[in-house]
Parts: sequence; C-alpha cells; structure tokens
Amino acid sequence: MMKNLLNHKLLQKETIPFTGLLIGVVAAAVRAISIRFPAGFSGDELFYWREVVRLQEIGWWNMLTTGTSFLYIGLSGLLTHLTGSILLSNRLLSLIPGLLVIWSLWKMAGLWDISLPVKRVMLLTALAFVFDPSRSPFLFGTNDALMFACVAEGVYRLFCWLKYNKLSSLVASAVLFGMGFWVREITLMYLIPLYGAALLYLIFPSWKPVSRRIGAIALFSGILLCTGILVHLPALSVNGTSGFEDKNYMGNWRERDYLSQIRRQPSGSVFAYERVEWAEVRAYKNSGLKPELPATRLEILRRDPKMVADAFASNLLIRCTYLFTLRNGLLFFLFLASFWLFPWVRRKAIFSQWILLILLITGYTLEISAITLHRIEIRWLTLSILFVTLAGSYMLDLLRIERPKLYRTALWLQYAVIGLSLAMILI
Repeated sequence: MMKNLLNHKLLQKETIPFTGLLIGVVAAAVRAISIRFPAGFSGDELFYWREVVRLQEIGWWNMLTTGTSFLYIGLSGLLTHLTGSILLSNRLLSLIPGLLVIWSLWKMAGLWDISLPVKRVMLLTALAFVFDPSRSPFLFGTNDALMFACVAEGVYRLFCWLKYNKLSSLVASAVLFGMGFWVREITLMYLIPLYGAALLYLIFPSWKPVSRRIGAIALFSGILLCTGILVHLPALSVNGTSGFEDKNYMGNWRERDYLSQIRRQPSGSVFAYERVEWAEVRAYKNSGLKPELPATRLEILRRDPKMVADAFASNLLIRCTYLFTLRNGLLFFLFLASFWLFPWVRRKAIFSQWILLILLITGYTLEISAITLHRIEIRWLTLSILFVTLAGSYMLDLLRIERPKLYRTALWLQYAVIGLSLAMILI
C-alpha cells in the first residue's frame, strides 16, 4: 500500500510543486473561511442581509415590485431555511459561485486543449485569489460572485457554440447572460464588448452565410431579452421601471465620489484620495456651498472633463495594472505579450474564441476605468482578472510549444508567484 501511495501521480517528480501548492491552497482555504465566515457584517453585506429580512417580512410579490437582486436574495432566502443564518447563507452564495467560475475556466481551458501542467497552474492561481481573505469577493456575503458565475458559464457556452456550432449552446449562453440581469444590472457592461465581438463576427469572412450569422445574433438577443426582463415585469407593470436593487440607500455615490475628489484628502494610497463620509456629503449639500455636487456621471463629465480623464488614466494605467499583476503574476505579462505574439494565436483553431475573450477583458476594463471616479475595487475587476488567468495560461501553453526552455522558466516563476500569494495568506 505504501509503495502504491509513493507511486501516486501527485507524488511524482514533475507534479511535486503542484501537490505542494495544492496543499497550501487547502490550508489557505481553511484559514480564509475560518477568518471570514464567523466575522460580523462589513460594507454591502449588511445591505444584502437586510434584503433577505425584507423578503421574509413583505413576501415575494412586494420584493418583485420594489426591486432587489432577485436570484441572489431568492436563493439566500431558500438556503436560510437550511442554515438558519442569513449571513452564512449569503457568504455560501458567494463562495459556491466562485468555485463554479473556476470550473467554467477549467472547461474553457479544456476546449482550448491547454496541457494539464498549465491547467494546474491556472487552477492554483485562481484558487489563491478566491481564498485570499483580504481581497477575494468570494468570501463576502454579496451578490457579485453569482453574477460572475452566470457570465462565466455564459461565455463558456458561447465558446462551445463557436467551436461545435450547436444551437443548444447558443441558447444556454443567452439564458445565462439573461439570468445575470436577475442578479445585477452591471451585467450590461459585459454585453457591450460581447456585441462588439458580434459586429466583428458579421464583418469578417466566415464559412457561415451572413444570413445565418445575423440569425444567430438575433436569436441570442431575443432569448437574452426575454430571460433578462422576466423577473422585472412586476416592477415594470407597477412602477414603470426595472426592478434592480437600489444601492443609493445611503445617498448618491456620484456626489460622494466627486466631493472626495475636490477635497483631495490623502489616504496613504497612490490609487485614490480618502473617500469622504456620508455625513460630510449631507453637510456640504445643506450648507449651500459651491460648486453643487453633480448627481450623474454625465454631469461630472460636463463640469470637469479633466477630472474624469485623470481618473480614467489613473484607473487604467496604475490601478488595473496593479490588480492584474497582484492576482496573476507572470500570467498577466504573458497576456500582454499576446498582442505582440499575435501570429502564434492566429494559427490556432480557437482564434474566434480568443478574440471574444480579449474583447471581454479589454472592453470591460476600459468601461470600469471610464465610469469610476474613485478607486476601482478589486471585486469590480474580479471576472476580468480570472479571464486574464485563462488567457495568460493559454499563452504559457503556447510558450511550451514554441519556446520549451523559456516555458520551463516561466512555469517555475509562476509557481513562485502562487507560493508567495499563499504565504501572504497563511502568515
């Protein structure tokens, strides 16, 4: 028995680094869950806890007409009957979808025929992010992870349709993207680059007739619209508006961010000034001071375009670069290198899927950088970070084929990055 154990594939020479880091991931997961799950409320967690309480008090119809994160709150309400704790249910509904996102990435890597050693590196990199108690959005009781799971699986199904041309995959993708609107309206920000990819799909030559391509886009759009609007029908019929959650319950976030920018209070960070408290916003408005605080992003752009431009440049070139590097290490730089090593990718059968992934990453990152006046939170960039993990892993696998010696060096460097990330969690 001992001999069989020593001969296990996870204990072979070439897999020992993976096995060691996998043990580290398990230890990090235990530590992260032991830290986060018994902890009290923080930030948006209180908002979603109150939403489940509101569901229990007023019932489903009133929730549907007044607006909420339908899928997240509904599932949490059901899970609470089993756990007896709203907070625990909310946090489980972040952790479980987070693991489903990684499962979607694993399946995408399988579609692209990425080698097993590189898939393992991708897995470890993603898990080190998921179980980071200080930065991971998957350990907090908010609805972000559930939306990420819908979008990630929707992208995987779209990849399947592009590869196998199965109508069922296209339909499943549209339904999943539509379900994203049952969670958060920010799902729209992933659809904008997606339809950019659809435009390229129409323009560039393909073995499919143009009529079939137009038909596929129309079918996807119709199913997406019908699915997405379904749970919003009660709010539309009663109030004439969609039923998305209202996160401005404490005040207008645009006003708060604008006042933070003009106050310019040091925060000790290079990424943003200290965000003013809500009480300061109310005091400023009540005092009648000038300038008046703009209530929308468009008003901010009209009043101070330089402030918006400065925030965009800072977000894109400094904050996003920092977060991508922090969570992906060498894989982020391999992703950047793909723009110079484009011929490597172009020769592969997954080219159309690659273009879609690149547009999703770059498009969403540009969007979030443009609309954020204050510091970009890591949870807003989470899915792009994980998509970069996949893209960087694919480039690492191409390096294995094109430059074997350089591949081995890169592989060990990424192992070192993962080990350092886990050490920071465990120490």
